[in-house]
Amino acid sequence: DVENMGTLSGHVRIKTKDPKEELSGDINLNVGSFDYQKTSASVSGGNEKFRLLVGASYENSEQYEDGSGQTMAEQLNSQASAAGPKYTNSTSTMDSFTKKTGNIKLFINPTDNSELRVSYTANRSDDILYPSSMMDAIYDDSDIYSFGATFKDIAKYSDAIKFETYRSKVKHLMSNRYRNSGAGAGGYMDAYVESTIQGAKLKNSFS
Repeated sequence: DVENMGTLSGHVRIKTKDPKEELSGDINLNVGSFDYQKTSASVSGGNEKFRLLVGASYENSEQYEDGSGQTMAEQLNSQASAAGPKYTNSTSTMDSFTKKTGNIKLFINPTDNSELRVSYTANRSDDILYPSSMMDAIYDDSDIYSFGATFKDIAKYSDAIKFETYRSKVKHLMSNRYRNSGAGAGGYMDAYVESTIQGAKLKNSFS
């Protein structure tokens, strides 16, 4: 698929909300098993030239439990042949994760046949437990930037020209500081990973 770089056989296209002219907003409250909670809100508005959307969410959950009511840490600690080291007494009751997200989108229409789009999304996840692994994630932070532009009917062989560019950056810290293996005299061990990807695409459509 030459239109989507890196795609060999298929791809998943995620469509997020676009800002609208009329002033609108929403607030969502979600609850679930294991004291799962998520709160999110967004507001959007503008006019023919400018449209803006701002959103944020907060998500948290206690540890999942099996059919007998054992938490993830209790399951790990009760298995003699567990793959990962056991949690310490002070960390065995930690929540399984906390996640905060914020996003902003700005659409500008300088003329009737042109549109500029700018967006930014920030994800901040903390204390993500991986009982089946040797370490847990102290944090997993990502920043996604994108810019797009569309120009319609600007030439004989161009019904629409679309330009898209993006940049994503992830910072990920794994550690055994919540485990018995990291609480000993030798101290804990951290593993830090940082990844960045960026790209651009120019597409012309005509009939």
